Amino acid sequence: VVSRIYEEWGVNLPLREIFNNPTVRALSTLLETDQSASNSLIFKLNQINPGLPVAFMLPPILGSASIYKTLADQLEGEVNCYGLQYPGFETGEELPSSITEIAETFLSQVAQITDSKEVLLVGYSMGATIGYEMLIRMQEMGIDTSSVQFIVIDRPFKEAIQEEPVWEELDRNLVLQ
Repeated sequence: VVSRIYEEWGVNLPLREIFNNPTVRALSTLLETDQSASNSLIFKLNQINPGLPVAFMLPPILGSASIYKTLADQLEGEVNCYGLQYPGFETGEELPSSITEIAETFLSQVAQITDSKEVLLVGYSMGATIGYEMLIRMQEMGIDTSSVQFIVIDRPFKEAIQEEPVWEELDRNLVLQ
C-alpha cells in the first residue's frame, strides 16, 4: 500500500500512517490535507476505546511493532494497543546510538499518549531489552511503576496464539510487575 501510494501520488507515507488511518477515507483525508508529517513514533494497532488498559508494543530489532498486529487484534475491546517504531526507521534520520536513548525517546512518546492507570509494556526480542531499560529509567525519574506490567514474549506471536489462549501466554511471560 505504501509503495502504491508513492507510485501514484509521489507521497512517501510512513507505514505507521496505514495503521493510524486504516480506511480508504481516512487515508484519502490524510493525503489531501498533507498531515502525514507527524514526528510521532506511535501508531494504533487496534481500535482505541476510552477506559481500557493501554499496552505499548515495543519493536524487535526489525524496527517496527507492526508484528504485534495479530496479538492486538486478539486483545481488541480488552486492551488499547499501540505500537512504537525506532526513530529513523522510515525517515532516513540517524538511528539512535544506544538502548538508553531509544528508551528515553519511547518514554517521552508514551507520556504524550496515556494517563491510564493500567499500562503494559510488551517486548519481544530487542523490544524486551528496551522495555527493561524503560522501567529502569522510570524508576530513576521517580515515576511510580507499581501499575506498569512488563511482559516479555519469548517467541513469535503467531506460534504462541495458535498454541494457546493469548492471556495464558502473556501471564506466563510476566517478568516484572
